[in-house]
Amino acid sequence: MKHTLSKSKGVTIIEFVLGALVLGVAMLMLFEMSFRIYVTNLVEYALRETVRSTKIYEGGDSYDNYKLTLDNALGESDSMWATLVPAENFTLTGQYYLSYSDLISNVSYTDVQMDEGGGGYAIAEFTLQYDHSPMFSVFTGDVVPITRSTLINLEHEGWEEETP
Repeated sequence: MKHTLSKSKGVTIIEFVLGALVLGVAMLMLFEMSFRIYVTNLVEYALRETVRSTKIYEGGDSYDNYKLTLDNALGESDSMWATLVPAENFTLTGQYYLSYSDLISNVSYTDVQMDEGGGGYAIAEFTLQYDHSPMFSVFTGDVVPITRSTLINLEHEGWEEETP
């Protein structure tokens, strides 16, 4: 009888250890998934707030203002992303269209072309990308880009200033 009792004590320890390993891996996966969801929502929030802040901006070139607004938002030390996500992992790019017909025919201008040309545009597609690296490199250490885009109409771009 004693021989059987000592064998079942060993089985309980083995079952506990195997269960603890599965629980530990599941918790790591849960934390990683939660952080990825947080970062995805953060990218969407940053793009939305940048667009909103720039849309209410009156005057000047919106292209420069988008870059400035995003840099200011990411550089704030009291913002919600300052502690968990590095600002240097964000990249903002744009495609610019002079008219609706350019949008339909997919004739766009890049950031570099807009810097050189200095002209206004009617429609812009802004893409915000965050290079996400996992919290735990248990499963993979690959950097995964999280990308969100928005297409906006810039009514005030290209308006001629009235001359008296």
